[in-house]
Amino acid sequence: MHNEGVPIPPEKLGTLFDSLTRVIREGAVTDEGDHSMEVNLGLGLYIAEEIVVSHGGTIDVTSSEEDGTTFTARFPRTV
Repeated sequence: MHNEGVPIPPEKLGTLFDSLTRVIREGAVTDEGDHSMEVNLGLGLYIAEEIVVSHGGTIDVTSSEEDGTTFTARFPRTV
């Protein structure tokens, strides 16, 4: 999956697939507290990684201002 949106900060990439982890990106709309107004429990990428790994695959992410953000899932192919 690829998008050209605001990149994920480099310091957040290492924990992006952890459960209950949310990244509020610079410029994100927030309410009066520190909580994003988006409904986000921080489970989506964790669940995605669990599914990919359970099938023997890997999932990674790259993100930069120049190239956008790309999530890549790779699965073993058996013949």
